[in-house]
Amino acid sequence: MEIKKGRNCYYIGEDENNYKGILQYVEEDHVIDAQHTIVKPEFGGQGLAG
Repeated sequence: MEIKKGRNCYYIGEDENNYKGILQYVEEDHVIDAQHTIVKPEFGGQGLAG
């Protein structure tokens, strides 16, 4: 599994619009605030969010 960096996100999958799992974040003053972690249901239970 390769973790890729997108615009304000890290994701596993084809691209940030076609992901298996994604972590979306906001960065301000060198602080990263994780906003959402989403795993598509068909990939659940495989540890992608971890």
